[in-house]
Amino acid sequence: MQVVYTTSTSAEFLDNFQPNSQFKFNWQQILDENQHSIVIVAYYKDQLVGIANFERISSDRYNFVYNIEVVAAAQHHHVGARLLALVMQDSFAHGFDGFVKLLTKTSGVEKFYQQLGGEFFGQQVIFDEYASTQVIEKYLSKYRRL
Repeated sequence: MQVVYTTSTSAEFLDNFQPNSQFKFNWQQILDENQHSIVIVAYYKDQLVGIANFERISSDRYNFVYNIEVVAAAQHHHVGARLLALVMQDSFAHGFDGFVKLLTKTSGVEKFYQQLGGEFFGQQVIFDEYASTQVIEKYLSKYRRL
């Protein structure tokens, strides 16, 4: 599955793209509520198959992931892992040492985040420098990095 990843601001994404009914999350509402977030999108054959939005928390030196979603047809093709790896890569690029945090909102994703090296503190998941390095090396080594 040859997937292309791009980044944009929330406003740019909403101006140009509309997620389809394959997505469970209401991305219009999510991005309206997080207008300063950065959006990474995944396309397969010009179809939107994955979205992640995050914000750089410079004061505490980490990236906070608001949401990640991959359509059912693209799951199990590492799209979600690559979206998260790109957020981790951004964390390194901005001097945050790869630190990434997120809150799990749906059940069943815990195993996915654990396999990527996330440490759980209740619903909060934290990826440290080591985990982020491992994820980037595994999922981005063969792909174009943003």
